[in-house]
Amino acid sequence: MSKNVPSYGGKYPTNSPTIALSADNHAATKATYRDWLKQKTGKPVGGKVDWSTVSNREMKNLSEKMFDAANVPAASRDAYYRAVNQYLYNGSFESVIF
Repeated sequence: MSKNVPSYGGKYPTNSPTIALSADNHAATKATYRDWLKQKTGKPVGGKVDWSTVSNREMKNLSEKMFDAANVPAASRDAYYRAVNQYLYNGSFESVIF
């Protein structure tokens, strides 16, 4: 994301919004990401993505597919997106625990 939003802070920015998932649900998101990565780069693992070419719409679609795979409820998704926007534009966010 830092390719499109420099203030994001790199690949793993500290104190950024996350959603806690079970091991099975996390595995489901990784499988979804690997499918997308294979379509994008030809490799399910280790493919290099030029993130500057990934549109907001494509990223949102991938996020939604990953949330679907992990059975993340709509309220949790909404809270996550709200927190990400707060983080990007304010540098901090209000935590929500379900």
